[in-house]
Amino acid sequence: MVGQYVAFGYEPESAMVHMRRAIAGRTMDNQGRGLFSLLLRHLPDVDTRVVRAGEFPWDSLIGFPFGDGHPHDKDLITPVTRT
Repeated sequence: MVGQYVAFGYEPESAMVHMRRAIAGRTMDNQGRGLFSLLLRHLPDVDTRVVRAGEFPWDSLIGFPFGDGHPHDKDLITPVTRT
């Protein structure tokens, strides 16, 4: 997704900030805090990873917030996850 923002003319740092907005919002609800607790517990190197909110790319692509991307199959997931 960052590459797509850059292709639209965003600076790379601005694109990263835009992608982090969704995960920042997620940390404020109960489910998000629970998910981050699990990440911290089970991924000791989580600070070396990039954590993304999975719903953000799907909402952007289909123009409707389905939340967890559940209406999608491998035909949509495969091209979106390519770098």
